[in-house]
Amino acid sequence: MKKAGYSVVNAQRYGWGPDAPADPQKLAVLRKFIRGPAVLDVGCASGTYVDLLARDGLDVTGLEAFPEFLKEAEARGRKGRFVLGGGESMPFADKSFDSAILFDVLEHLDDQVVVTQAFRVTRHRLLVLVPLTDPPELLDNNFVFQHHRDRTHLREYTIDDLTRLFTDRGGVIHAIEPAYPANPRGLLADSLRLPAAARRGVRGLLRLLKPAIKPHYSEVFLIVDLPQG
Repeated sequence: MKKAGYSVVNAQRYGWGPDAPADPQKLAVLRKFIRGPAVLDVGCASGTYVDLLARDGLDVTGLEAFPEFLKEAEARGRKGRFVLGGGESMPFADKSFDSAILFDVLEHLDDQVVVTQAFRVTRHRLLVLVPLTDPPELLDNNFVFQHHRDRTHLREYTIDDLTRLFTDRGGVIHAIEPAYPANPRGLLADSLRLPAAARRGVRGLLRLLKPAIKPHYSEVFLIVDLPQG
């Protein structure tokens, strides 16, 4: 059954559609941490990263639950193999892949089931990206991260809760990399009811305080090595 909000039109509107360029942070993490040659991209959408990793010489399979995205991948001549299916019931044999990518997936589905499936079909490494919970410093000032606009999200994560999801199954945390820093200085300046020129001035003054302001990140990458044997 199609989940409300998932369409190529909405994907284009929110910046992750078929015509959107690859996200530099995602691509950097993939190229830094991926183990091949066999790679699975769960929830691959129209296959941007399947295509890029395949062009890097990896044997990449994209798994996507919504046919319209796979049609877009085909129309654009994306390299790699594409399979129709969902993360909660991955149609692959045990230990089929060296690495599996779970970018922007766990917050949409039953994360316990998806992680169990990922452990089953993967030999060596999982690469995960999820939204973080809003820090109190932002909530206290009525600010929230942009991912709250996506009504298909079922949850956000603390880093501790996220790591336990994998370590409880025997996974070993290889790396944790925060992603997409929020700009509380800009949020504060823009929230003030001042003329545009005055807001720019406030932004300039707040920029001087940047070294003293703790950065807040909206998402986190988690790299997990799987138990062997």
